[in-house]
Amino acid sequence: MAVEPWKDRLISPLFVGLQKGLARLSLPANHRVGVALGHLLMLGGEIKRITQLNLHQAYPDLSPRQRHALLKAVLIETGKTATEMGIMWTWPAQQLQPLIRQVHGEVHMRSALARGKGVLLLAPHIGNWELLGWCLPQYAPTTSMYEPPYFPGIETFMRQGRERSGARLVPTNGRGVKALLDALRRNELVGLLPDQAPDTGYVFADFMGRPARTMTLAHKLVQKTDATVVMGAMIRRPRGEGYDLHFLPGPDLQVADPVLAAARLNRAVQDCVALAPAQYQWTYKRWRKGPKTLSDLYKKA
Repeated sequence: MAVEPWKDRLISPLFVGLQKGLARLSLPANHRVGVALGHLLMLGGEIKRITQLNLHQAYPDLSPRQRHALLKAVLIETGKTATEMGIMWTWPAQQLQPLIRQVHGEVHMRSALARGKGVLLLAPHIGNWELLGWCLPQYAPTTSMYEPPYFPGIETFMRQGRERSGARLVPTNGRGVKALLDALRRNELVGLLPDQAPDTGYVFADFMGRPARTMTLAHKLVQKTDATVVMGAMIRRPRGEGYDLHFLPGPDLQVADPVLAAARLNRAVQDCVALAPAQYQWTYKRWRKGPKTLSDLYKKA
């Protein structure tokens, strides 16, 4: 559903102005604002409620005290995700590059490119996926799918920020899929966020103990191109000390069964989540619109 024009005219300039203002801060100072935002989220509201439900589903064996501590950590990291976007979309390369303090598993990316079949980089919503997208063109020309923001007035600011390192953004339609296929056939990089709950092009597969809508696009791209799959995550260090880039082996999607492929994809996402559970986007309704045989996890009593 499209946003009302008056709301866009009100919200979009405020958002852009706020992000540009936050980008004037150092990363440690920016993250301190994010911590404060996280503490505000702990006071209550829908974001906290969804996070609580997700954590209870994903980590049923945690004690109430452990789950409360994880909830607080998740909302603080959520606050940092919100405040650091302006930095990621406006800082020049000479300021952003030093923020990546260490790269783990780079051999997986290098060997995947050397194979010559293109690389499908699957980047779950964990840590700072904006910085991950920014740095990918350093390895190879990069094409990523792009869904316009809810508020149209933000789009130009967002697109310019995401494309300024050379990444190419394509729409989430047939034309975009063709662009991804062409990029893989040129032995380039294609970036996908694999852990959304799509309305089309999905199967149900287990994620953290419960069936979740899981994209079939990654499986189809591999079937058509024999691309090599690599997982990627940009994990936030504490106290604004920067980030660590992690490349992990991707799941084997060279199987005929899309449900099996989706299950393997979700297990690979779980491996990324295990790097820093508090930095995963537990505020998102990952199990929304589940199988009809299950009750709605997010339905209010």
